[in-house]
Amino acid sequence: MNDNRLENFPVSFFAMVMGMAGITIAWQKCATLLHFGGSVYALLVPFTLAIFAVLSVLYGFKLLRYRKAVSRPGSCTTRSSSTSFLPSPSACCSSPSSCCP
Repeated sequence: MNDNRLENFPVSFFAMVMGMAGITIAWQKCATLLHFGGSVYALLVPFTLAIFAVLSVLYGFKLLRYRKAVSRPGSCTTRSSSTSFLPSPSACCSSPSSCCP
């Protein structure tokens, strides 16, 4: 992945993980309630975890290399709708300027 693509890598890709996790849980519940094999569920768990791992590594590289590009989406109210599942810096710090660039 070249640098420009990494810099523009959107946090909204993590919505795929949330959707896949929801489908995985739904298949697990269906297998339990309807008493059929959990083979679909067993395949979805590692697939969902793999997607999460790949996205986490890519976003971690983006965080290390383009710190300002990572903090930029939270400052825009239109873009921040896709980052609402992330904890805000003020929730974990006494002062946002002490832990954010």
